Amino acid sequence: MPKLRDLGFDKEELGKKAKMMMENLRWFDKNKEALKKIYINKYVAIYNEEVVESDDELEGLRGKLEFSEFELDNILIEFINPKDLLLIF
Repeated sequence: MPKLRDLGFDKEELGKKAKMMMENLRWFDKNKEALKKIYINKYVAIYNEEVVESDDELEGLRGKLEFSEFELDNILIEFINPKDLLLIF
């Protein structure tokens, strides 16, 4: 089985990305009720514990992010569901 570095991945960089995702996920969970009031039935992009973009459609959100200053693999995308179902993308 190939090692991460053989595939072009840096273990330290992956660790930073995983930590950022966990922080964003905790922030999302903590602020879910407030986000529902603004973004109900929308997809939101969360970066550094802040909503940086939203859209009604997942592909629309990805399209917006494609031309943003953010790297997609540093962004947590969540759907704000009115029924408290958690969908992680």
